[in-house]
Amino acid sequence: MRAVLVKYPKHSLLALWCHYLLSLCILFEGKEQSADAFSDELLAAADGERMGVLFLAERMEVARKRGADDNALAHANLLAARLRQVSEVEDHTPLERYAIGTSFFVYANLLRSGGLYTRALESIENAEKWLLRRIESHDTERLHCFYARSVCGGIQGTVSFNPPFERLSDVNQRFAAALIQLTYANASWFVDDLQRAAEYAAQAADSFDAIGSVKHSRRARTIGALFKVWNAFQEKREIPLESLTSEWAKAVEFLTGRGHHVDWFREWFPTVRPSVAAGLLQFCRFSRAPVDVGKELRLPRVLAFVSGDALQWRELTASSTSEAEALLRDTLGAPAVNRIPLFAD
Repeated sequence: MRAVLVKYPKHSLLALWCHYLLSLCILFEGKEQSADAFSDELLAAADGERMGVLFLAERMEVARKRGADDNALAHANLLAARLRQVSEVEDHTPLERYAIGTSFFVYANLLRSGGLYTRALESIENAEKWLLRRIESHDTERLHCFYARSVCGGIQGTVSFNPPFERLSDVNQRFAAALIQLTYANASWFVDDLQRAAEYAAQAADSFDAIGSVKHSRRARTIGALFKVWNAFQEKREIPLESLTSEWAKAVEFLTGRGHHVDWFREWFPTVRPSVAAGLLQFCRFSRAPVDVGKELRLPRVLAFVSGDALQWRELTASSTSEAEALLRDTLGAPAVNRIPLFAD
């Protein structure tokens, strides 16, 4: 693809697609993308090739991944306005359908990051409507939609075991199998089969490693480690906190009353995703006494729709872990008492 970028004009359709695909490679390798990867100049060129909506979606995603939440939100509101204006599916070529469908999916990613799982599901459904079956690039995005749908279902108390695809390429087939194993891991967690949950998570991580999907592998291993830690608490065994990163370990120690990290926790807790915060708060069940979080614990920022379809960030605070969990579950659309994933997304 880099050879193509050297050979063909910068604003040609072929060069624009290669630029987009290279940015995806950077994303899935777990590396940080340049802030100007989808500049105004490239966005204007992409508009000329009827793929501007995709470049705007990726600009939003890059800002979100870099932690520029306010910029991501501004791009999201522009993107949503453009997606509302697209005409009927039948009026578009397969390339245009890919661009629009993927943009709906990326917009759903932002909604999930802000805790709006019900609205994210609506956007995922729109993405699936635009993406075609048995076209490799479309099938890849449909795989991501399947996983995102299972994440949303896990948060809201349902899990789907029916992936919407048939024949795939070898890599996509293995990626699909790994995603399904991760879905099985969470399903096993819901019914308290923790040994099997950890096994499925480990299998998923190995499968992701085999195809070079670093980000997904890291997540699967963290999920498996959390299952083992929960199981150890439940069985009153030695807690294998060393299997977690230092931040996750400190959070679990604090929430279970085993560590005095209140100042650190108050700084760290608002920086995680709402779904991660809600998942971790379930560990409070293993604390012998209510965990003292001090005055007015700031929660992760969540998204809310105002003035119709405009998004804005909303600040939440709580005076206890139980209040924090109730507020976050309400925002996520999660059941009040049932288990939710420890690390949804």
